[in-house]
Amino acid sequence: MDKQYKISNSDLYLMTARSFAGYLGYPSFRKYLHMSTYFFANLTENEIQECHLSQFLRSIFNDSQIKDYDAFAKKLTKYWIYQKNDENIASFLDRDNLMEFQSLGESFVSIDFSCGSKTNIYRKKLAVQLFKQEEDVVAIFLIIDITDLYAQTTDMRKRADFDSLTDIYNRHATERLVTSYLKEYPNEPCALFILDVDNFKTFNDRYGHKVGDAALVSASNALKGFFARESIIGRNGGDEFIVLLKGRKPAVAEEEINRFINEDHSFEFEGNTYNCTFSIGFSTYPEQATNYASLVECADNAMYYVKMHQRATVAKFDVGMLSQKRTMLGFNLGEILEGIPGAIVVCKADDKQEILFGSEYLFNLFECGSMDDLLEFCDDSFFNLIHECDRERIMARFAKKEEKVRYGEFNIITKTGKKKSMRGLRRLVHHPKYGDIYYLNMIDNDEIIE
Repeated sequence: MDKQYKISNSDLYLMTARSFAGYLGYPSFRKYLHMSTYFFANLTENEIQECHLSQFLRSIFNDSQIKDYDAFAKKLTKYWIYQKNDENIASFLDRDNLMEFQSLGESFVSIDFSCGSKTNIYRKKLAVQLFKQEEDVVAIFLIIDITDLYAQTTDMRKRADFDSLTDIYNRHATERLVTSYLKEYPNEPCALFILDVDNFKTFNDRYGHKVGDAALVSASNALKGFFARESIIGRNGGDEFIVLLKGRKPAVAEEEINRFINEDHSFEFEGNTYNCTFSIGFSTYPEQATNYASLVECADNAMYYVKMHQRATVAKFDVGMLSQKRTMLGFNLGEILEGIPGAIVVCKADDKQEILFGSEYLFNLFECGSMDDLLEFCDDSFFNLIHECDRERIMARFAKKEEKVRYGEFNIITKTGKKKSMRGLRRLVHHPKYGDIYYLNMIDNDEIIE
């Protein structure tokens, strides 16, 4: 080819500007210019020599009358309604301030801010190109709307840092924020605790995943409502949450956490009320740990200590907890219940014997499709599962509320009308939330090989 073409800087600048306009969400470069405000000013002489107002500002200003820079800047910034925490735009546009920037070698300065009315808030970018012409300081100003881009960027940042279900920090953001806080305030005492929803699998297995999700949302809302003051709150995954209590000494943190766990954390979902309790372990900085990883490890040990000994309570980390055998924690509740022979039932020790919990084997035993199907079949009452030939006898035995483990044989009635011979064990215990309850283990006689 004999012909050679060169790309001029002006062509490249124009292509960049058009691409940038598209990136900001404008349908065309012409629309971008039409919706933007730009002007040329001699700052030394306090005069505007050329001005293009955006479509919106043209309804307020007459650009043919815009000659005095100070007057225009004052009127412009007075019109804008600023949002809290924004920098002072009037100070930024001050002529002396801009000329000082130029004298210090700054050729380009910019600032982002929010403005608008009470109902419509817009995000703006104000950019200024500074240079000298002979002895005068002159500048090109550009004001563009970046509302859509700002919203997209904010949304992306939120999605990167926040858990989509609970709207609190996710694991990675929590670690980053806690680590940053410890580095910034190395001499400030604080406490980190890990919270676990007690018997969370029960919510999913008995009531469904929607109720399980509602339990997690309720837990996060409880944490936000109680520990909003100087805290970092995040979801560590599953039903586990991490909270950093800033500036709390150990005794203060422990008192605060205990007040939280002693509150009623039941929640409502689709017209039903569900009881919910938490197990919490916490560690302190710098008394017990000096970085995020060690704080979490100590709090994690304390939390599992609670789960192994007495759920719905709080424990501060102690080195003695490290010697606890944690092989038990390798089994979750579902695996244990699946392996135990027979059906496990937990019910209130009252006239109705309302069923609070049942293993998967239970609803299969009664030929029901799910736990909800079983509860509907028996109207939530364990007594309604007993065959009428034995019902009064069993009701009389349960009414005695004997604390020792008791053995018995009885017949049940399935949803399809089958009569089955059972043998079982029951034990009466007192629960801090539910009062007197019975734990029962029932085994079908036909499945027992002597």
